Amino acid sequence: MIQSGRMYVIECLGPMAGNRWLNGETANGRVDLAPDTTDANSGTKWLATLGSSGWQFRCIGSQDSSQYLNGVTQQNGVFLDGNANDSGTYWTLNSVSTKNGADFNVACNGTAGGNTYLNGDTTTDGCDLAANTQPSGTTWRFYELAIY
Repeated sequence: MIQSGRMYVIECLGPMAGNRWLNGETANGRVDLAPDTTDANSGTKWLATLGSSGWQFRCIGSQDSSQYLNGVTQQNGVFLDGNANDSGTYWTLNSVSTKNGADFNVACNGTAGGNTYLNGDTTTDGCDLAANTQPSGTTWRFYELAIY
């Protein structure tokens, strides 16, 4: 179960080998997959908060600029946004597993139409939005960080 106000690292559960940790590059706003969650990849730490419009995920990277995970549904893209009020910065978590209570499909609540499901491609280390949960990279596991 995800709890608001807690810090997480988020793993893409796609079956292909490759990088799998959701990573925000706060200096340039890019979102990709990192090979690990070490300090060298500071953008792999995410603060989850639940508001009236859904979940928001704030990247706690080494820079203080763009920070909120933002789905641009009309472009099927994902990037970091400094404006927490953009509709694409709100997400819905759809539970897909009871094994550890933390496996989810993550759907963007953006209002512009287009694809909505956060998708990680472990073969290219990229992230985008998929139309449905059929791509293998649309399932994510959240691990709470005990110390942050």
